[in-house]
Amino acid sequence: AGNWYPYQDEKGRNPGVIVDPKSPVVVGAAIEFMARHGMLPQFKFEMKSKAKENTYYWGVMTDATSGIRKERILFQPAGEQAKEEITEFSTSSQRVIIGRKMTEGEDSQASPVYVLKADVGDRIGKTEIAVRIKRKRATGENEESLELQSVTGTVAGEEAILGENVHFNWRTLADERYYLDTGGLDNIETGR
Repeated sequence: AGNWYPYQDEKGRNPGVIVDPKSPVVVGAAIEFMARHGMLPQFKFEMKSKAKENTYYWGVMTDATSGIRKERILFQPAGEQAKEEITEFSTSSQRVIIGRKMTEGEDSQASPVYVLKADVGDRIGKTEIAVRIKRKRATGENEESLELQSVTGTVAGEEAILGENVHFNWRTLADERYYLDTGGLDNIETGR
């Protein structure tokens, strides 16, 4: 990889170690785009994501550890002969993060994928909902995903209605107002 930016720290230590992953990702994306659209005839490769072939442990995440405890696993990796899978769980929480992980171990870190939100508005009352979720197996074009089939119960004393006071969405950092990049210009020499 060499020792040019971003493959070393500012003092030249650790050559070949990526210290700023944004640049290689952007360069890789540009190369892939140009090769796919015939702008780099000397490059002959096809990008394929292995993620579409994976099947995961899906479950309700624990806020404290970014993990999924064994008793909170909703789906285990599907076998070749697995049929349509549907599971149900109940919650009294207004916000539930559903994530996935590759291995069963409780210390295996999970990635948040979906958020189930109960919108109580300005009401105060009992929230208790039963959720029915279906796992959609990976296909050639799409990776494994979940689909909310139905929801029953109450949200702040009112009937739970999917799409009105109960929402099941992709969980993104922007949705939660978290940002990984500070926007700061780190490790840039000022020339002084």
